[in-house]
Amino acid sequence: MGRQTLLDMADWFECGLLELGHQVSRSDSQLDPNAVNILWEYFLPGFGKAIRDTGVVYGIVATEIPDGDGFNWRRDGEWCQRWQGFSEAAEGADFIWTMVEETVPFYSQFAPTAYMELGFSQALVPLLKPSQREIDFGFWGLATPYRLSVIERLQKYVRVEWPQKLLSTSQLQDFMSHIKIGLSFKQSDQWPVPSPTRLGRLLHARVGIAAERTRVTTRQSALVKTVPDGSDFVDFALELLHGTWKEEAENAFEQYRQKLPMRLIMEEILDKTVSDDIIAGRSNNISGRIKLNLPWQPLLIEMLNNYNILEWKDIYYGIPQSLGSLDITSQDCSQLPEILIAESPELLKIQILQKRLQKLEAHLADSKELELFDSESPQLVKSLQDYNIVAYKNMVFGIPQSLGAIDFSQVDVLSLEGVVTGLSVREVQKEIEILDLVSKNSQLQLEMEQLQSQIQIIESSKFWKLRSLWLRLKNTTK
Repeated sequence: MGRQTLLDMADWFECGLLELGHQVSRSDSQLDPNAVNILWEYFLPGFGKAIRDTGVVYGIVATEIPDGDGFNWRRDGEWCQRWQGFSEAAEGADFIWTMVEETVPFYSQFAPTAYMELGFSQALVPLLKPSQREIDFGFWGLATPYRLSVIERLQKYVRVEWPQKLLSTSQLQDFMSHIKIGLSFKQSDQWPVPSPTRLGRLLHARVGIAAERTRVTTRQSALVKTVPDGSDFVDFALELLHGTWKEEAENAFEQYRQKLPMRLIMEEILDKTVSDDIIAGRSNNISGRIKLNLPWQPLLIEMLNNYNILEWKDIYYGIPQSLGSLDITSQDCSQLPEILIAESPELLKIQILQKRLQKLEAHLADSKELELFDSESPQLVKSLQDYNIVAYKNMVFGIPQSLGAIDFSQVDVLSLEGVVTGLSVREVQKEIEILDLVSKNSQLQLEMEQLQSQIQIIESSKFWKLRSLWLRLKNTTK
């Protein structure tokens, strides 16, 4: 049971348990009193009590890193609530499986804890035959400024694809069949380990891997090449592309299969954390499942065109990924112009695609302008307020009309007072509008100062003093 974004990780757990002969079922909102329940960490205050009140046997999969007072050195958005919610849920947990080995001592204070690795399972090997692999680099995951900057640099030299949505298992396998090398980024600068799900998927798919170096090397990450200390990641990735990545991917696949079988990993984890007493604690006399009435929490549905699509209380929100972590439960999102809101995911997707279309149309208009204005002689495009907008040699100029006629071949136009420039008409128009607002603001400020001066003169006059005295006398005689 857990969030949609963790279904990928759940595939490993299910494979390991099935290979050991266990029965496995999944649910987003129900607990089974006749089974050992495995819950992924994403608890808000109140969740723990609701789970404990059911009396079921449950363990927690901890995916985050405790830093003493919170998770992942984050104190924004919902992170503080998640920290509080985890503590409440962990108090009743029978065991904890953590994805980061160095966090075992911390989680052990709540319940028996073990480090969970994501190993090899034949069931996770893609059934699709490898295609021509026409894509040089591929990545999937949430957008961050750093990841965007790296991919933009790579795109200057090679083809890079980054699906802007959550991929199902079949969609991800199909995507990996088209890429030569998969990119494996750290979650953040401080994150100590590489992504086990991303590396695991790429290893199963026999794909080349360009991984960032992390402070901790796991058994899984030891099978792939990481960028050397002090080296540029883009240069490292391009070097891999022109190297023997195919042979290295096949060798890593075979090493993964031999050294990290998921069946043995899961068997060892169960021996360490799920005792006979825990299994005996199941309520075999209760039939059916227990529906959890948990407090509302936002659910990430998918990603589309750099937007995260979330559902919360039957309303759908399009959150630009550039905003980072945003707690939509504690603020009125309708007051934030960047956020899109709709009553259904279909309507929200239409809004997102319309935004994308507007940007494409704007870029197209800019490119047409540059083609139109690529001439050796100045062209008057339009006049705006007290400016002439002129295109000349792939540049657009806003020239004050007070300067009169200008010979571009004889005058350094950029040195003239009041001239603004840009790469598009729209950009120059915006500059002119800003200057006009500044000018109007200055005029208003001057008028206010003049009015205040006149008021002071009037208030200091004999007439004003006599008038004020007469008003006071009038009020006292009433």
